[in-house]
Amino acid sequence: PTLYPIEEWTPDGEKVPKITFMLFQKEQVEKVKEIMPKALTMAGDKKPIVIYLPSCKEGLIGIIAGQLTEKYHCPSIVFTDSGMSGVLKGSGRSIDEIHLKNALDKVRDDIVGYGGHAGAAGLSIKKEMLSKFRDDFTKAVGDIPNIPEDIYYDLELNPYLAACTAEELRAFAPFGQGNPKILFHMTVDLTNGSYRVIGDGTHFMINLEQPMLTLMGFGLKDRYEADGKPKKIECVGYLSLSWYNDKATPQFQIIDYLAV
Repeated sequence: PTLYPIEEWTPDGEKVPKITFMLFQKEQVEKVKEIMPKALTMAGDKKPIVIYLPSCKEGLIGIIAGQLTEKYHCPSIVFTDSGMSGVLKGSGRSIDEIHLKNALDKVRDDIVGYGGHAGAAGLSIKKEMLSKFRDDFTKAVGDIPNIPEDIYYDLELNPYLAACTAEELRAFAPFGQGNPKILFHMTVDLTNGSYRVIGDGTHFMINLEQPMLTLMGFGLKDRYEADGKPKKIECVGYLSLSWYNDKATPQFQIIDYLAV
């Protein structure tokens, strides 16, 4: 019999054998992890979020925009350099309450080209128009609803099963419009965790050996320390695999938490 490799599609539209795709995903996860602290700092407290990340790969800007939208509950557009001189390529994500394509329709004069739907869009603008686009887009979006006080999660996560659960999640990728990421609820003991501040000093990371798990608190460092670095927390967030030196470790991105 003739054996054919199982193929997948990359975010850049390239069809590759599955083993290559798995390596591509691994590389993506590490690069997003590297860039997110900078993206969070640039986002600040302005809503909606419109930021420019020079030299960031086009295949990553949609992922970063999605994470910003999830964290701050507002439309987010991330731009990077395109292959054309003086032109920026952007990718946007939005919340259920705000139709992203309709908002872009109102600022079409600032845009070279665009397309999308309620929750996601792609666009290009002239670099010199970035500041004007940000102001006009903010007006077009209008009032942004507050972050809901109640958080509804999808599944309960046993921290001791995080590694195998993260591996199983790969079968449901890619996540996006119509296939949102799974929001987990977990109670975890951090007594033996290794805590450190990362990025610009507003984020933290806790490494656990038993169970093997890394927790990331983007933008939560001040709150966590003000709470006295609780040793046990109940939290909601997203699970993924983080790769380092060809070793995969389950990583949990905390969206919110309570000390218990």
